[in-house]
Amino acid sequence: MDAQTRHRLVGVVLLLVLAALVTPVIFRSPEQIRVALDMELPPQPEIEPLPLAPVVTEEEVEQASEQIDEAQQQVVEAAEKREDPTESVPDTAIPSGWTLQVAALSSRDAADALVQKLRNADYAAYHRQVNNGGDILYRVFVGPELERARSEQVREQLSRDLRFKLEGLVVPYAL
Repeated sequence: MDAQTRHRLVGVVLLLVLAALVTPVIFRSPEQIRVALDMELPPQPEIEPLPLAPVVTEEEVEQASEQIDEAQQQVVEAAEKREDPTESVPDTAIPSGWTLQVAALSSRDAADALVQKLRNADYAAYHRQVNNGGDILYRVFVGPELERARSEQVREQLSRDLRFKLEGLVVPYAL
């Protein structure tokens, strides 16, 4: 097929498509137009009006502001009148009892083993981790006791016990 025939066929196809699109618009009857425009709208929904907040006048705002300022001034004056400082808690902890330090070990496993051995012998043993100049130590304790004399008795008992032969040091118990 040569180019001229091809151009004519493309032109005919375009004219047919254009005619198919435009013909219904041109030949529409007035009744069809009216039906398309006559639509029924749904009824308007009933909306309850929102309750409005009461209107606050500038006078009421100023009054409230003055009351707040007065209350703040009273608090400041009361704080200034109070001259006696509250007693502070002393920095040193008040011992709530006494405990017996029986060892200071560098190995946690060794400390755990000693604590378990002491517990098996019915001593109330525990250990705490402390930082001693960059080295970590595990201090093993027996106690605590409310009275120092009782901790001294436990120390004597441990020194006589052939399973341990531990010489302890009675120290204040702190949480």
